[in-house]
Amino acid sequence: MGEVVDQNWPTSLDILPERVLTGALEAGLKTVVVIGMTKDGSLYVGTSQASQAENVFLLEVAKQQIIIDSMTQED
Repeated sequence: MGEVVDQNWPTSLDILPERVLTGALEAGLKTVVVIGMTKDGSLYVGTSQASQAENVFLLEVAKQQIIIDSMTQED
């Protein structure tokens, strides 16, 4: 059998949450904000730091990066 290689680049396909969370664990993050939808449709937000201002800052930086990435993706 061939070697299984996890992709480390943008995709237009959905990825299982478990794979995303495993990648985050392997990245050695200093802080983390987790946002998701539960199976019953409820919003889930979890943060590792107490400062709500820092959490909002991380969200805004991530939002900006997502917008930039989506504008520069090649079709």
